[in-house]
Amino acid sequence: MMRRVNAWAAAMALLALAGCQTVPPRTIDGLAPVMPGEGEMMTLNDLYVVIDASGSMYPPEKLREAKEVFANFVKAAPDKYFDANLTVFGGEWEMDWIKAPMQPFDRAHFASLADSVKFIAGGTPLSVALADLQPSIAARPLSAAVLILSDGMSDPAGSVAAAKALAAAARGPLCFHTVHFGSEAEGRAVLDEIAAINGCGSSRHADEVDGPIGIEALERDVFFGPWMDGDGDGVPDPIDLCPDTPMGTPVNGYGCHTWGTVYFDTDKSDVKRAYGALLDEVAAKLRANPRMCLRVEGHTDSRAPDEYNQKLSERRAKAVGAALVERGAAEGQLIVEGFSEFRPAQPNTDWQNMQLNRRVELRPLP
Repeated sequence: MMRRVNAWAAAMALLALAGCQTVPPRTIDGLAPVMPGEGEMMTLNDLYVVIDASGSMYPPEKLREAKEVFANFVKAAPDKYFDANLTVFGGEWEMDWIKAPMQPFDRAHFASLADSVKFIAGGTPLSVALADLQPSIAARPLSAAVLILSDGMSDPAGSVAAAKALAAAARGPLCFHTVHFGSEAEGRAVLDEIAAINGCGSSRHADEVDGPIGIEALERDVFFGPWMDGDGDGVPDPIDLCPDTPMGTPVNGYGCHTWGTVYFDTDKSDVKRAYGALLDEVAAKLRANPRMCLRVEGHTDSRAPDEYNQKLSERRAKAVGAALVERGAAEGQLIVEGFSEFRPAQPNTDWQNMQLNRRVELRPLP
């Protein structure tokens, strides 16, 4: 009889929790997008949000607080271009997880994702959720942050090891920011250790982000840093891929000297006749300077899968390289590469910007 009563009580508790999670998260009145202050700049390209919806987030208050922190974070995120994704994890079955793929941040869309966060139950596989991010972080050579909302009640060694593996795999700067829910000291210790990886993260308790001041502080930790432009080319250091460009040299959006840009139609890699004069000029420069090398860098917009875009960017770069060789440039002077969608000239938010991202840039090297 006692076993039946306990089972019934557990079932009622889970039903109550499930019902609770259908209620939209409460957001703080008056929150507005946080913008860089004096001497600050946006330093983030990619944001990975990881929310713990496992059994350890019971009683209901923990997960409800996590939903509300995420909803308020979305409400106050800066009006700047960045990509973001969401992973809501729990239990051993990833089919039950909520996964929103990496995409340009859209406030309304991510607010709807906050509404959809639900209790999943099961164990707390934080290490698995972090490992799940590794292919994306390893493929995108950009400044990134991982924001973890959890009670930290997971395998300490495994979770910290997974976070360190992410840091090792990252091709650009990577910072961890954690928000702890509950009162378990061991869980807080795990999240503190993860946040300390790379020395650029932050760690706080949920009580510290229950008002506008706390949310703004979290936003600034995640998104902003001091303004730095070491070579004075107008491109901030976090996105400057050529940090030693001489002052006054014409540069692209990533701070690199360029001889010109070739643009392409959607899903095309054929070089238009309109670029003949530009390619003639570039080939002549290479013939006159046989010891000079040129990077031929292909790019795409973001509408196709990463793998497809990588091949398309390579085809575009090879087509421009072949056109230069036809005009007398030596193959040995060309470094031909494709960068998929990962170095957009403009945010992929409308068709005009996407048109500017379908390109090959011609970047001379000394």
